[in-house]
Amino acid sequence: TLHRASVEGQATTIGDNCLLMTSVHVGHDSHLGNNVIIASSTVIAGHVDIGDHAFVSGLCAIHQHCRVGAYSMTGGVSATRQDIPPFCRAAVVPCHMMGVIRPGLRRQGIP
Repeated sequence: TLHRASVEGQATTIGDNCLLMTSVHVGHDSHLGNNVIIASSTVIAGHVDIGDHAFVSGLCAIHQHCRVGAYSMTGGVSATRQDIPPFCRAAVVPCHMMGVIRPGLRRQGIP
């Protein structure tokens, strides 16, 4: 499900080449960048920004007003209550930083 913006003149946006799997919910006023993958049964609250090339695993919940950085990866069954920096891995409940995604960065051609 995709919710429209809560205020006239605003928007909920989904970038190019995104994959939203089954039972994904994107809340109002949220913005997904390009090439984002959101796995099954993930819920994204309102006013969430997800950067380009981010991957959010299945059964995750992202709290309102959080930012998920570009090229980040969120592990399955995670509850994100804070921002996830770009190029980082995060997992568990509550979500904790697990370090930088080195293999993923190399695959994208980023040294």
